[in-house]
Amino acid sequence: MHEEAERLEHVMSEGLESRVTAWLGHPVIDPHGGAIPGRDGHPATGSALRLTDVPLATLVHILQLPRPPQAAQALIAHALSAGVRVTVLARCPGLGTLTVQAEGAGQPVVLAETVARRICATLTQSLKESGVP
Repeated sequence: MHEEAERLEHVMSEGLESRVTAWLGHPVIDPHGGAIPGRDGHPATGSALRLTDVPLATLVHILQLPRPPQAAQALIAHALSAGVRVTVLARCPGLGTLTVQAEGAGQPVVLAETVARRICATLTQSLKESGVP
């Protein structure tokens, strides 16, 4: 798959690239955790990180939810969506979970690490750099 993406990168029109990027939800990190460069060749945000890499008791803004849409819908049902500020409360490596608290939400949410790893966030002080209002 990676090789195919490399080939497409060099033959895809800007219009098609924009449509694919929009369909994917304007990702800023790739599935391996690397920053996706913008059209200028530089990462869209230098401060993007996976939710699993956020230190405990740290407030972050969610930049992007994982695909497929069912995963994003389940997170939204628990008050977790792009632009929401969350604090990472706990990690339980033995169970493979991460507990977060969304600002203004009642109960903390326990996430599987496999899901949390696919949520892209930025530190609140870096929010202006990320382009999230």
